[in-house]
Amino acid sequence: MTVTNTGAGRVQFSNSAVYPSSVSAIDGTCPLEGGHDLAPGDTCTVVLRWTPTQAGALSEAGLRIQYSGLYQEIVLTGTAVGPVPGPLSFSSGAFAGTVVGSTTPLTVTVTNLGTGPLTPATITPSGTGISVTGGTCRANTPVPDGETCTVELAWQPVASGDLASGLLTVTYPGGAAELGSVALTGTATPSPVPGPLTFSSGAFGSTVVGTPVSRTVTVTNTGTAAVTPSAITAEGSGVTVTGGTCQVSTPVPAAEACTITLSWLPSAVGTLSGGSVTVIYTGGAGSNALSLSGSAASALTAPAAPTHVVATPRLRSASVTWTPPARDGGSRVTSYVVTAAPSGRTCRVAAPAHSCTVTGLTAGVRTTFTVRAVNTVGTSAPSAASAAVVPTAITRTVSVRVFYRPMLAGLDASGRAALRHLVSGLPAGATITAVVVTGYVQQSGASSNNTPLSRARARAAAAYLRSLGVTVHMVMATGGVGGSTAAARSALVVVRYQVR
Repeated sequence: MTVTNTGAGRVQFSNSAVYPSSVSAIDGTCPLEGGHDLAPGDTCTVVLRWTPTQAGALSEAGLRIQYSGLYQEIVLTGTAVGPVPGPLSFSSGAFAGTVVGSTTPLTVTVTNLGTGPLTPATITPSGTGISVTGGTCRANTPVPDGETCTVELAWQPVASGDLASGLLTVTYPGGAAELGSVALTGTATPSPVPGPLTFSSGAFGSTVVGTPVSRTVTVTNTGTAAVTPSAITAEGSGVTVTGGTCQVSTPVPAAEACTITLSWLPSAVGTLSGGSVTVIYTGGAGSNALSLSGSAASALTAPAAPTHVVATPRLRSASVTWTPPARDGGSRVTSYVVTAAPSGRTCRVAAPAHSCTVTGLTAGVRTTFTVRAVNTVGTSAPSAASAAVVPTAITRTVSVRVFYRPMLAGLDASGRAALRHLVSGLPAGATITAVVVTGYVQQSGASSNNTPLSRARARAAAAYLRSLGVTVHMVMATGGVGGSTAAARSALVVVRYQVR
């Protein structure tokens, strides 16, 4: 406190006192012990300390200041406050998302924000499915000021939706508020449910009696939990389960699929009656079934063989006709196949046509033909063979002028080159049937008849053609003695050939 001399004269301090003993002067500039004075208008300070021994108000306390034979009493007041437990603070009371029937834990941390220890009297949760499972916060167990404890909670929802009226309350007598609480929140989703199942088509379609038909059915789990089949059964005469990825005791996860392969072997004409496939499983819908359908007709066979096969020869080919079979086997004929012998060459035409041309035949080779009819069931036996025919060959002629060495039978370089060029232009497989050399021999002083030389030159041209790999069957030569010019050394080589 501050002391001021408000008088006109100096003040002489003498012994002053502070009471009771819990209050004492510990510092200041006022000379309370005496022997000092304070000039008019001057101030000094007194620093007091109160050390209470119990909570409550300070009573009968004061400061007596003596000065210049006078004194002045100053009353001292104060209140001593003891430690206060609380208030409390809580961490989040939000449960993680959960599903109906499962349990979700939550740890709530409780902090004592007071100045004294806090002793919980009760720790109470509220809300459907909420329970206290543990933690360090316990009734009658003090929590020091500034310290924490935990409450372990569990929520097991019984219905989907938000947690209603969830609350965690801690009571503590003598505290700042004597209780604290935190709202508990959470959302529950429905429990996963296996199934129901959906199926792709169960239609076998059309078949014939005694002929099995297969069908693969895709089974999809549209539920929110896995489906584990305990049985997969098929109903209906001739219907069996033959395979697939759907298996007993093998889970099918939610939104995924598996397959069931079915076979139907009809024993009578008509429709499939009472056909179904059923998947039995635990939980959810429990089982799902698919109706199966199909129809069976009389058995079909391959057609009979065509008849009256007639072949007409053509250039390296033959045109073949026939009469359609008398019986189609219950399924219309879709095509015919003609086969040549001995070459094995074939042609195919779509029904109802009943003629086609077999190409690529070898000229001069006697050839017969058979015909087969085809339907959806199979192919008929071959027909009786046609009468033999002989395909014809292609005959062509090509010529080139060549030169010989003077008065000699041998070809010169240009003559050989001309014949090589002629041969390179022949089609593959060509056979030369005749070589005709026409020309005159260059005149010499003693020559009057050089027919032998003309023949020799023809033979030389044929021999050179053979050396090039060409078959030559006939060689002819015409001509005689010519003039003295270089043209008399040339001849026209005419080649006739066939392509078979």
